[in-house]
Amino acid sequence: MGVSAKDIVAKLETLPVKLEEGASFKVGFFLCRTGTASLIADGTLYHLQRGSLLMLYPNEQIHVLHYSDDLEGRMEVDYIENYYPTLESIDVRSRIVIRKLRCIVISEERTVVYYAQHLHISPYYLSGIIKKETGKTALEWLTLFTINLSKHYLADTEMSIKEIADTLHFPDQSTFGRYFKHHMGCSPGEYRQSTKLQAKHDVEKAT
Repeated sequence: MGVSAKDIVAKLETLPVKLEEGASFKVGFFLCRTGTASLIADGTLYHLQRGSLLMLYPNEQIHVLHYSDDLEGRMEVDYIENYYPTLESIDVRSRIVIRKLRCIVISEERTVVYYAQHLHISPYYLSGIIKKETGKTALEWLTLFTINLSKHYLADTEMSIKEIADTLHFPDQSTFGRYFKHHMGCSPGEYRQSTKLQAKHDVEKAT
């Protein structure tokens, strides 16, 4: 069973927190996958929607004003000292920019240049940071993100393949099909059909 919208809101309003006297703060992020919410953090009003990435900072209160019943997303928190290696590799100017951009909407663009421009840093610098900290290049992460989104749209929505191609900013359906087949070994249509057959098999097995 998934986490309810109410549970997500409760977590947002209690994180990040100081666990006990002398303990480390926890920081992290919340990535909104579905639904909407409006909240106040650090005295500023933010509106969350699908694709919104909200940074969770220590020693501040988050108050959720309202939210939709389908609010769902991924929340990651960790002790602040575990982020020090990453912070030390980012110059002071970029840290200030990131702090100001505490809530952004992650686009489904597939170029490193697009994200570097929005962070006000060079594509080369962005790629270098990501490669150093994760072992994967920025392009590899964008490809993984694109394929995972494609699989979600094909398996969990009724969007046409053309609509998916448009949403993911491919020039046309054929280009999307070639891209998907190159990385998945099957066409988007074949993948969609296989997920339907698997779902049917799971239902029959359960009954």
